[in-house]
Amino acid sequence: MRKAVQGIVVEINNRSCIIMTREGEFYQVPRPTREVRQGEEIRAQLPVSHWSKWLRWGSLAVAILLMFTGWCFYRYTLPVAVAHVSLDINPSLELSVDRNGCVIDGVGFNT
Repeated sequence: MRKAVQGIVVEINNRSCIIMTREGEFYQVPRPTREVRQGEEIRAQLPVSHWSKWLRWGSLAVAILLMFTGWCFYRYTLPVAVAHVSLDINPSLELSVDRNGCVIDGVGFNT
């Protein structure tokens, strides 16, 4: 969608002109078909940038890639139980141990 701006002509080139809006922003817009002079106030449509479309889709792809990478890293770093140790005392206790010998989970039975 193109945005309409109104501003004062500051510089005129062959195919475009630079205008300054009331907010002090400068825009390069296509030169109108009629004759314009510096200092004249004109209304123009801003051209649609092709970079904005690529930027939108590129940022979406990067976000999806980062989410997938983060999910894979999270799944890789989760501790995995390699052994279960059961202690049969009253109440019984089952401990899950990872490959480093650290207890990662404990479940009580007969409680």
